Amino acid sequence: MKKYVFWMVVSLMLLPFAVSQTEHLIPLQGQASDSSGNLLSTGNVSVRIYDAAIGGNLVFNAGFINAIQNGIYDVLLGSTAPLSLDNTKKYFMEIDINHEEVVGDDT
Repeated sequence: MKKYVFWMVVSLMLLPFAVSQTEHLIPLQGQASDSSGNLLSTGNVSVRIYDAAIGGNLVFNAGFINAIQNGIYDVLLGSTAPLSLDNTKKYFMEIDINHEEVVGDDT
């Protein structure tokens, strides 16, 4: 199975002065390509957010069917499932493209 490489642009704008958990809508945009650098024509995106990098608790999980069109995806985290985050904590995101975990950029 091909390993997918993508370029991710993530905008996580959190209000550092807020203390309590609030529901968020966070845009996530990126470009998805195969291991040869060819843009994927279509595909699915899954996003998970944990409260720790290793062994953390899953705090958010959402899938976006057919989110990739012509190599680009643009999804809104919190639009399909509630996204409640504590603005004073650090979180860690995992992204899958077509059921394969994205591990980062080769450059």
